[in-house]
Amino acid sequence: MQLKVWIKNARLRTLPLSCSAVLAGVFLGLSQLTTIDSIAYYVILSTLIMITAVFLQVISNYANDYGDSISGADNENRVGPKRGLMRGDFTRSQLKRAIITLVLITMIVGLLTLILAFYDNPFALFSFISLGALSLIGAITYTVGLVYGYKGLGDVSVFIFFGLVAVLGASYIISKTFDINTLIFGMMSGFMAVMVLNVNNLRDHKNDSLTNKNTLIVKFGLSFGKKYHFILLLLSICCGIYLLSPYFLANYLWLMFLIVFIPLLKSAIFCINKNHVDAQLDPMLKKTSISASLINICYGALFLIC
Repeated sequence: MQLKVWIKNARLRTLPLSCSAVLAGVFLGLSQLTTIDSIAYYVILSTLIMITAVFLQVISNYANDYGDSISGADNENRVGPKRGLMRGDFTRSQLKRAIITLVLITMIVGLLTLILAFYDNPFALFSFISLGALSLIGAITYTVGLVYGYKGLGDVSVFIFFGLVAVLGASYIISKTFDINTLIFGMMSGFMAVMVLNVNNLRDHKNDSLTNKNTLIVKFGLSFGKKYHFILLLLSICCGIYLLSPYFLANYLWLMFLIVFIPLLKSAIFCINKNHVDAQLDPMLKKTSISASLINICYGALFLIC
């Protein structure tokens, strides 16, 4: 099978969101270093962190394709684009083998990353190995095995892994320290990642309800989902304001940095409108993801530079 088929079905458009949170964590970690003894060391370590993040996202995408196919969530009634199994790009057994192969590669790269970072700290090494194992399990069992994504737990998982783990984990691997800004940044990234998931769930709620994919919107209704989206937006902006507070307390012009939230705000307003439903929300999925990625990168770069 041609490599381009697998690349196409890796859903590379999902990478900016997850990788931007990890990249922001790397930036935060670098900003906390008092001295850099070896630039090459941090370049290699940062690269390995990003590669691991990419593999984890692709595993999650392949596993989601596999699980949604088995459950029937991917069918002719689905609003979004057809996935690989529906198009016949590969069989379930081929996809399963691809997932297993990627898991093995990710374990090797991830272990190399952690050994490089924590070769002198066994406790941190084994703690992060455990965290990495949980990340792999979480990526796969979202729609396969435990299928916790079908039980209304997807939002919690996305908040933890795409927010807290991505930012705090990457930052700690680089700097070996935590601080309140890193935590708030992780929360901001997590809230925005959940916004992306919520757009997906708002779009697909009718088909999800027919296939027993019990997202929060299926459980509590479309009106709840739109109010929930508004709350997530507010929480994201509040985190962004907190992270800027040391700067604008010195100079109020720093408040202008909040313009990076405008694209996210515009897409959120569209999604919250009660008249916008189903297929109308499909373009907002990409816009919300790109907007959140932009915020992650801009805030991460701000901390690194300033």
